[in-house]
Amino acid sequence: MPAPNYDFTKFEAYKNLNIDDVIIPTTDDAAWEYFCEHRWVYDKLLLADVNDIPCGPYGVYPTKYPVIVKPIVNLMGGGYGIRKVDNEKDLERWLLPELFWMNHFKGEHLSYDCVVKDGRVLYMEIFKGHVLRDGMFDFWETVTHEVGSAQINNIVNWTEANLSGYTGCSCYETINDNMIEAHLRMGDMDRFMNPTLMQSIVNLYRDGSWEYQEKEYRKYYLFATFAPYTQEVNISKRLLDQAEKDCVFFQLDSSDGELANPPAGKRIFALGTWDQDVGVRIRNKLINNINPPIPDEYVLPLYGYKSD
Repeated sequence: MPAPNYDFTKFEAYKNLNIDDVIIPTTDDAAWEYFCEHRWVYDKLLLADVNDIPCGPYGVYPTKYPVIVKPIVNLMGGGYGIRKVDNEKDLERWLLPELFWMNHFKGEHLSYDCVVKDGRVLYMEIFKGHVLRDGMFDFWETVTHEVGSAQINNIVNWTEANLSGYTGCSCYETINDNMIEAHLRMGDMDRFMNPTLMQSIVNLYRDGSWEYQEKEYRKYYLFATFAPYTQEVNISKRLLDQAEKDCVFFQLDSSDGELANPPAGKRIFALGTWDQDVGVRIRNKLINNINPPIPDEYVLPLYGYKSD
């Protein structure tokens, strides 16, 4: 399999990629195995320390609250094990030896999806996340042409300083320009269903070449829907087939994905569109036809949500 654990070539748009036997890690567990020299970035305690973010392991106490508690290493993604802690009593309740705490940030949540050669950033897409609560997101939108040059340069310079010799995709998450996550894989660029871009990424992994040039910048939207872990998800095949037809990207998630989801709920599907209104309409249609219904606390805060 060219992309271990998550194979983007399963999508129709990528069926004709010239990929041969090129290995492209698309998940953190695969990247951990493949990029031994640079996998230190998955040590989130070390990453926070490198970025001068107040942090500490089990047994060390913060000087101010709130803080975020999460696993030192989490290769499953999805905000698994993350929790906001407001005081020392709660910290002692939730902080276990395999977890650590770090400063809690508020502000703009960005994800930088980068293509890197020998530690130099060649290409970048930037997504802005619209947060719900407890690690869940409403939707992401591309803001590549809206982010300031200083923010972009921070990412470029960090990559050059910390990933010398690395070639491949990388992804970084920041809150108010504080780097909270780093990954040795692409983030969501494959959801564009752009075979020219993906072929260029394949070529980079194959021989280090890069020829892609963006012809036209378009806004892209990735919508998510979460539900309680106990939620049964029954959606008619007709609606699922229609959603897959109408969306640029559509994915119905596994029903047993606790290890790849935040504590408050599991993601049940994700969809991508070039048009925000189209994405809202499709998501509403699916939500309103799930049986049994998703509780209001999960759907009423969603952007543009309307019940039937």
